[in-house]
Amino acid sequence: MLLKRKGWTMKSYDEMSRSILRRRDEYLEGRKKKTRSILKAAACASVSALVVIAAVVFVKNGIAGGPKIPVATETDISAVSGPESSGRIPPDWDRRAFIAGGKDKDKIIRTDEEHMAHATHILDAVYLGTYTTEYGTELMFLPTKVYRGELSEKNKMTIYVQPYGDMDEQVITSEGTQEGEQPAYEKGQTYLLVLEKHISVYYEHDKFVISGGLYVAANDRDKWIEYHDKVDALSAESVPTEIMYGEPWTESDNLDDVLLASDHIFIVNIDCELDKNPYGPTTLYYCRVKQVLRQTSDIPEHIYVQLFNGTVRIGEDYVLLLSDVGKTNPVFSLSSRCHSVYSVGEAQSIPVLQALFTDWYSK
Repeated sequence: MLLKRKGWTMKSYDEMSRSILRRRDEYLEGRKKKTRSILKAAACASVSALVVIAAVVFVKNGIAGGPKIPVATETDISAVSGPESSGRIPPDWDRRAFIAGGKDKDKIIRTDEEHMAHATHILDAVYLGTYTTEYGTELMFLPTKVYRGELSEKNKMTIYVQPYGDMDEQVITSEGTQEGEQPAYEKGQTYLLVLEKHISVYYEHDKFVISGGLYVAANDRDKWIEYHDKVDALSAESVPTEIMYGEPWTESDNLDDVLLASDHIFIVNIDCELDKNPYGPTTLYYCRVKQVLRQTSDIPEHIYVQLFNGTVRIGEDYVLLLSDVGKTNPVFSLSSRCHSVYSVGEAQSIPVLQALFTDWYSK
């Protein structure tokens, strides 16, 4: 069985960020032309426009250097963020674009061979069934043979695959997706999977995405042979541009290890809640940077950061231990699940964190 739904895949974060920057520049140029037209028609009219569009991409890369984020202005966001919002939101915030992760023009078409070339992992795996939580359904597979990519010890036992395209709107079971249809996957059946691996401190486990919706069932012998030949034809020197997607973080429960993994440590004020994540137990916040206790690149005035639900309150100050964001600045992520968010008072009572304050004040 061969499935290729819609024939497209999302651009990489680098490609998407360049596309967003291009649209930003086009938008700014359009506003400039409109402003000049108004000035000419009105002769003495005074027109002032400030337009900033920020690329907010959650997952794995972003805009090089990051856009400069202006100080938030008073804006009503009751329809977006709920009762705990202070009402202050960056003027360039686009909730729909953030949730969608891009627009239709950010989708690119690739051939099967290109999907294979870009895949982080290609493997045979037995379908085990579904894994369902309040945040959605994933497909579980047991890898049996790996042609590309390395698997962690946990992944060798089970990989969790995101349903592709409109399949996540259907119930994927051994009984079929809809009445009269054959199931997308059959329990116990072996499949050739072409995958991209995604990691995140916010994920319950690593997530794999089927590149272009491309998979082949072992009982479809002609396709099985054809696509394994394509895998064999991949040059030994052909390696994916990424071995995985996402920001680095540490699974260690030791605070000393977390400090080593934290390239950025800020004292921030939680300015406002931007959006609750419908796919996980996190909320995106807009935070004002009050002090920098550790920083390895440009220091932003404000940052975007996802925090686990129930860990912060609007308007209060916290010490955040954050991972190396690279080109996603000013979008940051936690460096660990359990030791990256502290109230200022709590941080000052922990010796290794209190030392950060001493070092900062001594500068």
